[in-house]
Amino acid sequence: MWSLEPLLQLADSPTHSSSSSSSPFSSSSLSWSPSSSTSSWPQICSPISSPNRLLVAWWEQERRGSFDAASGQLACKDSPAISRGTKSSSIGGDAGSRSSCRTRSRRRSTRAACSAWLIHSLVLAGSFRAVLCQEAWENKLDHGSFKHFPTYEEANALLDQWVVRYPNVLHKEEIGKSFQNRPIHAFSLLHGTDTKDRPSVLFTALMHAREPAGLTVVLYLMGHLLELYSKREPLAVYIVERRQLWFIPFVNPDGYVANEKSQHPEQRKNMRPTCNKNTHKSGVDINRNFPIAWKPHKFPECDEEYQGTEPFSEPETQALRSLCDRYNFKAAMNFHTYGSMLTHPYNHATHSKLDTPDDELIYQELQHVFQFQSFGPAIRTVGYTTPGESDDWFYGEKHIISMSPEVGPESGGFFPPASSIAGIDSQNFKRAVHLVGKAGFQLNAAAVALAGSSSFELTILNSGLSPSIGGQFAVVMGGLTAPAGSSKVKSADGAELETSVSETVVAFVGNQIERRSKAHFEVPFQLSGSGLFTICAVEFEHVGPSEKQVCQCSSSPIRSSKAEVGYRNLHFLSLNKDESVEAAVQPLQELCHAAAAFVGLKVAPAAKPPGHSRPADPPIHANSGSPSSFLPSSSSSSSSSSSS
Repeated sequence: MWSLEPLLQLADSPTHSSSSSSSPFSSSSLSWSPSSSTSSWPQICSPISSPNRLLVAWWEQERRGSFDAASGQLACKDSPAISRGTKSSSIGGDAGSRSSCRTRSRRRSTRAACSAWLIHSLVLAGSFRAVLCQEAWENKLDHGSFKHFPTYEEANALLDQWVVRYPNVLHKEEIGKSFQNRPIHAFSLLHGTDTKDRPSVLFTALMHAREPAGLTVVLYLMGHLLELYSKREPLAVYIVERRQLWFIPFVNPDGYVANEKSQHPEQRKNMRPTCNKNTHKSGVDINRNFPIAWKPHKFPECDEEYQGTEPFSEPETQALRSLCDRYNFKAAMNFHTYGSMLTHPYNHATHSKLDTPDDELIYQELQHVFQFQSFGPAIRTVGYTTPGESDDWFYGEKHIISMSPEVGPESGGFFPPASSIAGIDSQNFKRAVHLVGKAGFQLNAAAVALAGSSSFELTILNSGLSPSIGGQFAVVMGGLTAPAGSSKVKSADGAELETSVSETVVAFVGNQIERRSKAHFEVPFQLSGSGLFTICAVEFEHVGPSEKQVCQCSSSPIRSSKAEVGYRNLHFLSLNKDESVEAAVQPLQELCHAAAAFVGLKVAPAAKPPGHSRPADPPIHANSGSPSSFLPSSSSSSSSSSSS
């Protein structure tokens, strides 16, 4: 039977107004109420508050029951839909044929008017099909058939729907088979063929089969990014066209299916028969089957952590190895449950030390944003060492910044209640997308006034894991005053750089900034009386006949630091998005356009494509979709960011 719930969702949703600019970090842009942490569809008998919902509920009343406009309630009936014009109809008049006829006539007239009004509202609100599809897939993440989680079949059906719906950006391939011969699929999310130098990030789930919250985190990350990209949200445009993301939702499909069929879903390992005395304890722990610090006979065959007969003895770990051999991943997240913990290499060691001091700093920077309650290698988080663990191999052998978030509350165990699933997914979406940003060029900046001079020193820091795109980049700053003398920006070696000045805006071109490095410039301009200025940077490259650029901006002005003579106290501001960025979009666009025009790039607003096709090579603008927009908001001028 046709359901009214999607219409009720649309009627209440403010995000489908044509002027809406909802945050990409809302747990669901079509949630039941703005304060709700879940995305489940409402019950028809829920209180009705808005005029749209009053009308739609009244329109539905004959089919489902009677509607009380005073209370805003739709009285649901157990009986079938009430026939029109009968005495039992909630709007029906007296029994007289003339009165009944007049009542039916008025009813038809009113229904026709209301139907037309409702259809008009739906057209203005946007695509009804898109609304229905969004609510349908999000609902499946916490209303599945396996303890509220999606089953293996339900999750794969959803993934296949996305592959069909978004064929230009989502691609599916089989990277191996499980022990029971189930396919292990990897999904890549990207657009275009110029992927050689794109930073790649890997996300995996269900290495341990009884940890389904990791599965829904990965599914939500995929679905939400696809949805945002289909709407040409700049956040998703930047990711899909500037990164290469890989997802393996089911590393251990056999164990997950076994749990679905069990009254006590406790299977952690794969399904290889290793324990003759108790088949329920059989299997190899996939997360102990990697080569780093792997030891034979470390755990007995019936133990939960049985490591297998040799490294990569299992087809599941072989599949992961084959994918990592083909791609140069910059970072990886292997989702586990439960507890608020972030483990990182080296997990096999009692006194862990990473390969370089800078790697230590990278993990600290990530944790500063992620804000897990416990952080570090396994000995400091879970209290024991884990030889043969995946993160150790990803990092030690493949040089990938790899980590394992333990998601979900301690109180929920391996199967948290349905009411908490959406919150887990949303929170870790923010964390995952921050990692995606850090995999590439991540812009930070600081300004220090030079004592006894009208100039200031500008420091640009790339705290990301990849160099800026192209051989050069353009910087544009607003809120400055040009001095009477020279107006050329100088590099650290004193060389004058090509500079353009227009009223309070200055732009210059610098060389590529390598990963994890700084560039210093002397800017012969005066700061405003408040010491505030705004900065944007444009990475640009030429790919065949097309020209592309990426612009990152501070979402709020940077306050310069006051420094004594000979002292440089650099306070790096992570160029993060804050709540005021929506109002500041136009000024940031103007700055980015100025920088792009200065280096001769073609800049045009990105048009929203029909359907799900993509226009030819649209530029990525510096508005809410700059890389700064998918980082948690910063509340101060230091490098600190608010917790996610």
